[in-house]
Amino acid sequence: MKVLFVNAPWVGKAIYPPLGLAYLAAVLDRKGIENDLIDSEAKGYSVPQLEKEVKKRNPEIICLTGTTPSIESVFRCARALKKSLPQSTILIGGPHASALPEDCINRDGIDIVIVGEGEMTIVELVAALDSGAPLKGVKGLCYKENGKTVMTSPRELIEDINSIPFPARYKLDLDKYVGSIGLPKVGRIATVMTSRGCPYQCTYCSSHIIWKGRLRMRSAENVLQELEELVERYHVKAIMFKDDTLAVNKQRLKDICRGMMDRKMNLLWSCSSRVDNVNKELLELMHRAGCRLIEFGFESGSQRVLDRMKKGTSLDQARQAVKWCKEIGISINGFFMIGNPQETIEDVEKTIEFAKELNPDNAQWAITTPYPGTQMFVDMKDRIGKVENWDSFLHCNPLYPGESTPAVLLSDIPPEMLHDYVKSMTRHFILRPKRIARNLLKIRSAKELMRQVKAGYRLAFAR
Repeated sequence: MKVLFVNAPWVGKAIYPPLGLAYLAAVLDRKGIENDLIDSEAKGYSVPQLEKEVKKRNPEIICLTGTTPSIESVFRCARALKKSLPQSTILIGGPHASALPEDCINRDGIDIVIVGEGEMTIVELVAALDSGAPLKGVKGLCYKENGKTVMTSPRELIEDINSIPFPARYKLDLDKYVGSIGLPKVGRIATVMTSRGCPYQCTYCSSHIIWKGRLRMRSAENVLQELEELVERYHVKAIMFKDDTLAVNKQRLKDICRGMMDRKMNLLWSCSSRVDNVNKELLELMHRAGCRLIEFGFESGSQRVLDRMKKGTSLDQARQAVKWCKEIGISINGFFMIGNPQETIEDVEKTIEFAKELNPDNAQWAITTPYPGTQMFVDMKDRIGKVENWDSFLHCNPLYPGESTPAVLLSDIPPEMLHDYVKSMTRHFILRPKRIARNLLKIRSAKELMRQVKAGYRLAFAR
């Protein structure tokens, strides 16, 4: 059977390659199953343009994926593709689908929902569809049978994630991706996941909905082999590690860093980390190995709020991590959330003052949103009610501060005040003279200059 993976049209530029779909494509390639991948975001396709491209390929199975902010775009895409190719079986997976499979299966155009980790499921599902075998024998599915919703047994996690093939990046145009804010623009970029899952219990995070609260790590050698492939086969110059928190196992990260240096990869890279996972010795090694940017979720300047969201970090740990990064020369992207449950205006003002004190190189502000699959979503289900249109959750995207209307009001702070806080703090950090000068010095082309100007204007002056 011919399978087509589709990253649906969405908003803005393609920042990151669709790594999840590329993993699924690689698994099917290993099994000799014909498949292709279209990244509509990277191609700049509208839904009608995507329809034309899909018709050319005439697949029997179309597989879509989406997060909560993008899910309405995925639903629109599914409806359009089902109308154009009614004989195709349309699948949907990803974090949102795994959190709310029964909601997704009731959407027009969707035939089957993949729940949880997808690599084993997609292989068994394609085999079942090809042979006409009953779907009930495939774990990790939600589908309709005789008008009734059927949920098959949960899919087990893959124990040895070293066994998963590297993503099928040969199906992507790597020149289309622009990378993280703050990561030097030195050439082609790629994303890499060296682990799956997170052992922490933050109430606002949906990581556990697929990874089930478990942390599984690839070996340092397996990661280094993938990095070598990226350098030698794809001529990649910069890496964005997309682990939930890369430094949770310090020894493994040290082994990866030393391996990168020993093999003279000369890669620049970024990662995400918790402030309590780093120390100065580790950060110095990371910098020598090419780390130029770390993204920290500071979230709040109120210890009371941090404790309520089960963050498990302290303000002093954040101060220390920032101090070390600045001494070593690693840039910082900081993430802050306001409008948390039971948060007061005083808490928000503490966060603003704390952010100014930390003074990260870049800061992204958002109104706290209870995404499906999070403990916060469960705790706030009475306030949330039934969501008819998930696009309301897109408006809390920190890339669009002018549209930062709360999807759900979690505190007693008026929504217009939250909106104004996000807008004013975004402007404060974007328009700092030192930041502007530093970013201008990093620009190496007219194209990059225009991208920076447009992004800065949108962030700073959105209504």
